[in-house]
Amino acid sequence: MKLNSNQIDILDHTVHRTANGLFCGNSDDMRELVELGLMVSQGKTGFCPDEYFCITVTGQKALKEVDKIIIGTCVDGKMETSEYKAKRKRDEDNA
Repeated sequence: MKLNSNQIDILDHTVHRTANGLFCGNSDDMRELVELGLMVSQGKTGFCPDEYFCITVTGQKALKEVDKIIIGTCVDGKMETSEYKAKRKRDEDNA
């Protein structure tokens, strides 16, 4: 299973930075996480137009496996993984 940096950030954000472990918002990345069984819908509330989602046990395991997130490393507004950072460094060295 390959997750993009936005999907990793959704999982990480849900576990570490959301109120009550609920992520509010729907996107293509979120729908793919739901299809993969990593997140599950918790429905809507009266004040938020988007659904809330929570991470599944499978999602928690996937996040632990990723373990390639470099906290605080943000390039062009996106979280970088160590794998991507290494590739970018190689590309820069070869330029």
